[in-house]
Amino acid sequence: MKQNNANFITTALICVALLPAATSYALPDAQLRDLSNRLFGPLPDTMPGSGQDTAALASLGQQLFFEKGLSANETQSCNTCHDLTGSKSGTEPLSVSQGALGLTGTRNSLTVWNAGFQFLQFWDGRADSLEEQAKSPLLAHHEMALSSGLEAERVLRERGYTPAFEAAFPNQGDPVTFDNAARALAAFQRTLITADRFDRWQKGDDNALSAKEKRGWNVLYQQVVTPAIMAR
Repeated sequence: MKQNNANFITTALICVALLPAATSYALPDAQLRDLSNRLFGPLPDTMPGSGQDTAALASLGQQLFFEKGLSANETQSCNTCHDLTGSKSGTEPLSVSQGALGLTGTRNSLTVWNAGFQFLQFWDGRADSLEEQAKSPLLAHHEMALSSGLEAERVLRERGYTPAFEAAFPNQGDPVTFDNAARALAAFQRTLITADRFDRWQKGDDNALSAKEKRGWNVLYQQVVTPAIMAR
């Protein structure tokens, strides 16, 4: 579902839990799906900007996302604060994040899932692209605390990443650059699209939701969504 509707849906689902289970009528599946798509719509299959990404570029970005050498004391990677291992949420259960040097920030880490659908990055919106966002934590003193982009480049060469950069950027004489590392990290993040049963149902999979869940959506639409629309 579209990112900016997530809070509305969460609130609506809480409200519907307080409503009577019965509903006066049930809309046909096709009509209910059409209404849902007009209100929300599923997430797209690809993110903006992914058209120029390659498998080699995204693969390099994934390696860099888990590379602890890109922190001042080799203790943290991007994944430390944006945990993707297993079925994790792409963030961490802390009110504020702690950096490689033990310093704490002022905000908790945002999830990287679906981040590329946002038109701005960070809580304060100071970055307008994933590429720009990827650079900041690497150099921030209270995060990964590298001294400069040149230090990042040195680390990547020493750790043997040159062949992977050459595969991802085949037309460049010396591809191991800080800008290219950020581009690779962004390409990997553009693959992080959540898979949601509600989205699958909106795309036409009748079996993605149970009959009980569809009845619940009928109640939600009739007793929460429709009155909210009428009240606007």
